[in-house]
Amino acid sequence: MKSRAFTLAELMITIGIVGVVAAITIPTLIQNSNSKKFSTLFKKELSTLNQAAISAQAQYDMDYGSITSESAPSTCERDKFSDSSATMCALFNSTLSAKNYMGVYGQISGPILFSKYKITTTTEGFDPTNFLIYSMADGSLVGFNPNAKRCSLESGKIINKSILTDENGLKNCIGFIDVNGVSLPNKEVTCADGTSSLDADNACTLKTTGSKVGDVYPVVFHDGTVEPATNAGRSQFGAGRMSDEELEAQRIAKRRDFTKWKAEPVTTPMTKADCEAKKESLGIKNCRSDDNDYWAAAVEKCGGVQNLPTWDDLYELAKTIYPTCNDLTKTCEGEFDNSKAPAGLSGLEYSSLWSSRESNNHHAYSMDFQHSRAIPTNYNSFGRNTSGFKVVCVGDL
Repeated sequence: MKSRAFTLAELMITIGIVGVVAAITIPTLIQNSNSKKFSTLFKKELSTLNQAAISAQAQYDMDYGSITSESAPSTCERDKFSDSSATMCALFNSTLSAKNYMGVYGQISGPILFSKYKITTTTEGFDPTNFLIYSMADGSLVGFNPNAKRCSLESGKIINKSILTDENGLKNCIGFIDVNGVSLPNKEVTCADGTSSLDADNACTLKTTGSKVGDVYPVVFHDGTVEPATNAGRSQFGAGRMSDEELEAQRIAKRRDFTKWKAEPVTTPMTKADCEAKKESLGIKNCRSDDNDYWAAAVEKCGGVQNLPTWDDLYELAKTIYPTCNDLTKTCEGEFDNSKAPAGLSGLEYSSLWSSRESNNHHAYSMDFQHSRAIPTNYNSFGRNTSGFKVVCVGDL
C-alpha cells in the first residue's frame, strides 16, 4: 500500500501563496485596527479636555473663553489660575492631572534618534509651527497656539471656516490632539480622498486604510468645550459632523452649569412699538397690545429668546434646591434650601425666573420659587406684564 504526502515543491508553493496573501491582508487589518483605536483615543481625549473646562468653570470661574493672556513658552509650566495667570497653560496646569509640559512644537524629541517631533498637515490654514505641547496621562499629545485667548463663540453661531480663519474669530484657538504621541505616523487624519477641510460640515468618509492612517486631529478650543475643527475629525461622530443629539447634549450641559447662573431683575418693560421693531431679531413671535411687556424686556436683556433658560432648565434648577420633585408635573415640594442655591442666585426664594417659552402675545412661562415649593407658571398664572420677575442670560455662560 502506497502512502501519499505532499512533495517539497507543493509545500513550498503553498507556503509562498500563504505568505503573499498574508503580506497583502495583514497590513490592511493592522491599519483598520489602528483607525478604530485612534478614533477611540480621540473621543477619550476630547472628553478629558472638556472636563478640564468644566473643572475650571467650577473652581475658578474660567474656561477657554475666559483666557485673557497669551502663553509664554518659558513660563508655561508654572502658570496657574491661583497665581492670577489667565493663560491656556494655567488652565491645563490647574485642572489636568498626570500631564507634562513638553515645550514648543518642533523642539521636542521625535520618534527617531536625533529627530524632532513634527506632524504632516493637510488642512489649509492649520499651522502648528509655534504650538505649545503637553503630554497627557495616556501618552497623547495636545498642542495649542500660544496666542490663544478670548476663545469664545458668539451665541447662536456655529463653527465654520470663516470663523476658524478670522483673526477676530477662533483662528488662534485651533489646536490638535495626536493620539499616538511622538510615535509615527504623526499624520493628520483625512477623508478617504486624502483631503481635510475647516468647512467642518462638508461630507467626509474617513480614511481607514492605506498608507499611514492618520493619528492627528485638529481641534478648536472655545468657551467651555473642545470640538473637532475639520470635517475629517467630525466624521468620527457621524456623517461629517457630531450628531444633533451630541451637539444638543453639549449645549444643555453648558446651559445647566448652575454655578455660573446669575439672576438679575427686569425693571423696565418693553413698549409695543419697541417690540414690533425688534421682535424678528430677538426671536419674539408676538408683541403685547400695550407698553408693559416685561418678558420681552428680559429677552432683549439677554440678546434673544435662545439665550434664556428653557422651562426644563428652570425645573432642573429647582430639583437641586428642593428635596422632592415630580417630573410629570415639573413641580417641587419641601423647604427651599438656601445652601444649595448657586451663589449667583442668592435671593431667589419668593421670586420667579422667566423662561424662553412664549405662550401668546400676553403670556409667557416662568418658574416660581416659593419657600415650600417650586411651581412652573403658565399663561393662566402670570402675564408678560408682571413686574418683579428676574432673568438669567444662559447665552453668556
